Amino acid sequence: MFAATTANRHDLMESIADETRRRLDILCQLYRARRDTPDDPGLSVLEIGNATGLPHEKLVFTLNYLREKEFIHQDEKTDFVITAAGMDLVEKQVMR
Repeated sequence: MFAATTANRHDLMESIADETRRRLDILCQLYRARRDTPDDPGLSVLEIGNATGLPHEKLVFTLNYLREKEFIHQDEKTDFVITAAGMDLVEKQVMR
């Protein structure tokens, strides 16, 4: 029983680490978009999916989390745009 619990905990920890990397990857994509094209800084779900290679379900899960934390928002075209808080987080993670 203990071995199964330890294995499950290890799988969960790997899953959380993967999710953390997905969040940072998406934020970096949006950071670049905002820096490189400030007049049109948003990326669509399709563009983010193509850039990251994430399956739709994981992409939507991650985008919803980032939106709820106010690291991203959707513009009037429904593209995702990084917020100042999201930019700060990227810079903090990159400077580690």
